[in-house]
Amino acid sequence: LLGAPTTSGAGPYTHTFEPSADSPSVTLESGFTDISRFHVFNGIKVNRFSATFEVDTELTAEIDLLGGKELASSGTTLDASPVEQTITRFNAKNVTLKEAGSPLAICKSVTVNIDQGLADDVFTLNSGGFRYSLPEGKMMISGTANLLFLDSTYPDKAIAGTETSLEIECTQGAHTLTITLPEVKFKRKPITRDGWGPMYFEMEWKAYYQNNAAGVPITVELVNDVTDYA
Repeated sequence: LLGAPTTSGAGPYTHTFEPSADSPSVTLESGFTDISRFHVFNGIKVNRFSATFEVDTELTAEIDLLGGKELASSGTTLDASPVEQTITRFNAKNVTLKEAGSPLAICKSVTVNIDQGLADDVFTLNSGGFRYSLPEGKMMISGTANLLFLDSTYPDKAIAGTETSLEIECTQGAHTLTITLPEVKFKRKPITRDGWGPMYFEMEWKAYYQNNAAGVPITVELVNDVTDYA
């Protein structure tokens, strides 16, 4: 989604991802090992990415892919001995949302959406019916935060167009994943009530770059035991 990171440290390692001029493509293979048929897809890029961090549910991410070409199936795999990747799973209790650098204790859920805006209609006369290219468009970053409504602090920030920052931090032992959005504004929305009980305010937000020190609308810092992602 964001290209190769800048890596530092000597274990644990810190990998910093930022938007770059273009995103890399990969080759994916779907294997049906019981019948020895393998399908290969070339030029795959991440078009859209969304993640949901919510109390009492499993943390999930959805990745929308676009590719250039699907090859005819084959009886031979690209890799007969693939390495299975192990993961350290984050849970809802491991998540902290910060607004303007301070932990936000009234958040029930937060989502992040990143849209690359890949152009999916770049076909040429000599491309054999396949996409010739998947150029990036304007990256759009948005999301929502479902907040317990205790006062009008955040609706007022939306009305005033106040610029702020958001940070989503997941921590599991020595491993962390931190999504930082240096420049964010909230969208004006009505406050609604559905029956009795606690009131929540769904705050929509959009991130952008104007003049923050990082020079980008989003940074993702991953701390783990992986040496590099070259």
